[in-house]
Amino acid sequence: TALSRSLPLIRFRCQTRSLHASEPHKVVILGGYGNFGRLIAERLSSDPNIQLVIAGRSDEEANNLAAILSSAHHKPETLIIDVHQNLNHIASVSAHTVINTCGPFTDYKVLAYCIANCWNYIDLASEREHNDGVEAYNKVAEDANVLVVTGASTFPGITGAVVREYAPHFSELKSVEVNVSVGGKVS
Repeated sequence: TALSRSLPLIRFRCQTRSLHASEPHKVVILGGYGNFGRLIAERLSSDPNIQLVIAGRSDEEANNLAAILSSAHHKPETLIIDVHQNLNHIASVSAHTVINTCGPFTDYKVLAYCIANCWNYIDLASEREHNDGVEAYNKVAEDANVLVVTGASTFPGITGAVVREYAPHFSELKSVEVNVSVGGKVS
């Protein structure tokens, strides 16, 4: 396929780096002030071992969320970026992990860029075709010692967690049917 032919073009642009005890793990959240990005940022902001970078197209929204999440021991950074235009800005913040909440997930550009720079990658894709296509990147990600997680959203992430939690309450579980209704802003 065209996808598998393009994989050898990924060239690693980084050296292996290890975290020092005093260095926080820098997590860039693409779409960091959107519905899911905001929830992830809120959850991670209380961890003193994580330095958040709220990234997206709106300087105002990124800075507003960073101000809300700021505390005495933690001040999130912001990064203005349009993932459909130029990913090179991510390099300016020395990321360790990139969480991509910018759907729809129709290509692998962000994933490939993260692997090439040896940054761990997590996305919220629920599109089966996208998640199946990520498998083509397994070997190159493994060679780069990069963690790649796709589908860390409603399906299968949240759904799987709910099933795991409640399965022991049933003597037998033959199937699970899930319906999701996407709503507006979470407040």
